[in-house]
Amino acid sequence: MYDLHRAWIDAGRRVLLFCIFLIAPLPAKPQEAKSGTLGQPAKWAQTELQSTSFAWPASCNTASGIYLRQLNGTQSWTYAPITQLLPNGNTRKIDLGAATNFGESVLGVAFDSDGQGNVYAAIQIGRAIQWYIAKYDNAGRFIRKLTLPGKLLPYFVLPIGGDRIVVGGVVSRASGTETHTKSVVAIFDKDGNQLNSLSLPDDDANEVVTKEPTKQMYYSVENPTIEGAKAVLADDGDIYILRASDRPTLQVVAADGASQRTVEFQPPAPDVMPSDLIVSKHSIAVAYFMSKSSKICLTKGALVVYGRQSGNVIATYYAQLAPHRYVCAQNHQLVYFRSENGQTNYQIGRVDIPEPDSSPILQK
Repeated sequence: MYDLHRAWIDAGRRVLLFCIFLIAPLPAKPQEAKSGTLGQPAKWAQTELQSTSFAWPASCNTASGIYLRQLNGTQSWTYAPITQLLPNGNTRKIDLGAATNFGESVLGVAFDSDGQGNVYAAIQIGRAIQWYIAKYDNAGRFIRKLTLPGKLLPYFVLPIGGDRIVVGGVVSRASGTETHTKSVVAIFDKDGNQLNSLSLPDDDANEVVTKEPTKQMYYSVENPTIEGAKAVLADDGDIYILRASDRPTLQVVAADGASQRTVEFQPPAPDVMPSDLIVSKHSIAVAYFMSKSSKICLTKGALVVYGRQSGNVIATYYAQLAPHRYVCAQNHQLVYFRSENGQTNYQIGRVDIPEPDSSPILQK
């Protein structure tokens, strides 16, 4: 099940956060060629995005905009529309309820966008347990939906062109007495047919099983490796999937769906997990801006640049995550929001991510 606390709510100064902000010493630096500290944005641009609470993470994988879930009062983030912040600062709403003509409630979880601004969202309609991936165009119009097999609950989706989409998730258990869930990472076509399995042998190796405090035997089961995974489509058409295991594993998949290789990364500290995967021409960077504890929100985080073939650390940069609100990584920049002096709309600012000269070019 999705953790509503993990999808933390950024409410500026008006809504209490579901986590505790820590100002703590930075984790020990790993051995790397370069290190440094990134500042906060020097320039800010006004937007029409209201400075209300929003659910995190946001989707920033394409240049068509920043996509997030803004909340209204006590509304659950799973029922909130998707708001697109356009490059010019304007906004557009995408109502997931357009996927049904019968007025049923539509619950949405993972989502992403493609280069044309189409949005793909994992949805559930009404009280049915069936999950779909619904496609909406760049004007928010519902186009179609594909039916996912079985009881697959998606945790990440990535459109990759050719009417194909990468989906990663776990199969819902038949009973609360079960202590294992099976994960699925695969490429599906627009009709819901599985084209390629991208699952790895250790995808289910780090499950966390907790006995619930009830009279009956009931367990909750989490799979942080898949539930926290990130997927990115690179400019060259390759697909990059980062598993959020103790040693994050990067899987590189060719445009035709063939798995090419995997690389293990060393995180900067044992108590942090990946929040962003940034793929550029000469390097791969992973932002460790999340604590493994859902009750802790970091005010400083490590951005680690790795070698694309070896997985060795090339550089580590430390980023400020407060007082301005870190949103996501986009176009090789860190994106921040701020709302000050009684402003009702957010301003947006960006910080460039350094590109180490020593980063090797990927050799296919």
